[in-house]
Amino acid sequence: MKPAGQATAAGANDVNWTVEQKLWEEASKRNTVAHYELYLQQYPSGNFATLAKLNLDQLKATATTQVASVAPAGEATASASQVRTAVAMPDDVKLSVGTPETETALNLDKEGRIDLQLRLGALGHVTGGADGALGARSRTAIGAWQQQNGMVETTYLTQQQHMFLMIQTDPMMPQIRAQDETQKAAIAVRKAPNPARQKVAGQRVKRQHNGATLEGPVERNSGGVDPAGAAFAGGLLGGALGGIIGSR
Repeated sequence: MKPAGQATAAGANDVNWTVEQKLWEEASKRNTVAHYELYLQQYPSGNFATLAKLNLDQLKATATTQVASVAPAGEATASASQVRTAVAMPDDVKLSVGTPETETALNLDKEGRIDLQLRLGALGHVTGGADGALGARSRTAIGAWQQQNGMVETTYLTQQQHMFLMIQTDPMMPQIRAQDETQKAAIAVRKAPNPARQKVAGQRVKRQHNGATLEGPVERNSGGVDPAGAAFAGGLLGGALGGIIGSR
């Protein structure tokens, strides 16, 4: 039987190996600079350190080639988003890992969350609408943006990541906000209720009959007959019949 100290050390090593293996599997699956750097930060002399460094060097060399192929400054071939996303990402952004706590620390109110959704949408990530509710589709959009930029995909932002997103999208935001306002105005017009029908019930009318004035509210029954008008017509008809009978 192993002494207690040795058993504890063996258990700790097993846990450490499991954690390292999980982190390496995630890094090799994602195959991004951020994931390999995170692994090396945690396990600089780990079992996969050499392979992680080789993959990291290859990714960086590929990224350098792609940036060099971007059109020179002054040419109007690259959009504002392309120029911004070509900017090298600082290490603190790459290595920052978003959690619900780090995002809560941003203190985003509803307007701030709407702004976040608009910025993600400006880069082509669908959030399901800029309503300020960071639901499942917005979380998926955040994760896609993180993966696209070589960050650890957690679907939650850090302060560094939020700032980098703002830097990427600031040149596009005036146009994006204007489009959003236009869409909101169009939706408001479609949802506006029809003008209320004017009610005529309760209005007073006057009609002349043999010098007498008849007044009363105008009310419409289901058949559309005006009672006041019917009484007036009935009086005329009755008078006419009486005259005919009396003349015989």
